Amino acid sequence: MAAGALDAWLTPTVMKRGRPAIALSVLCRPAEALALTTLIFELTPTLGVRRRYTERTALEREWLTVAVAGQPIQVKLGVLAGRGRWPQRVAELLPQVPFNWVEFNVGQMGVFVIDRADLVAHADAIRAAGRR
Repeated sequence: MAAGALDAWLTPTVMKRGRPAIALSVLCRPAEALALTTLIFELTPTLGVRRRYTERTALEREWLTVAVAGQPIQVKLGVLAGRGRWPQRVAELLPQVPFNWVEFNVGQMGVFVIDRADLVAHADAIRAAGRR
């Protein structure tokens, strides 16, 4: 990450002839691709690196601070132009479902928090909202 990667992750996989392996994925801007490729060659035994170029569309973000167990936590909300905040939009689609939205200021991680019993009880409504 210090070399310019936006994110990196390891994925267990199986290679040909059933050999176990780990796939290293690195997300970076094009300007850092060569330096990060060189670093991968220097730090791993790999003989090759595959690159894919992608585009990203992101929501505008709005930060606010909420208290979780008495501790202040920064929460990031996605704002969809003309439709309001993403968690609020879900709340509008599913007003009967008791959930909390928490997106942490760590990468782009966010989660809907819902009790398992509520998830089971409202599964049909959640599926229907996903098709809207």
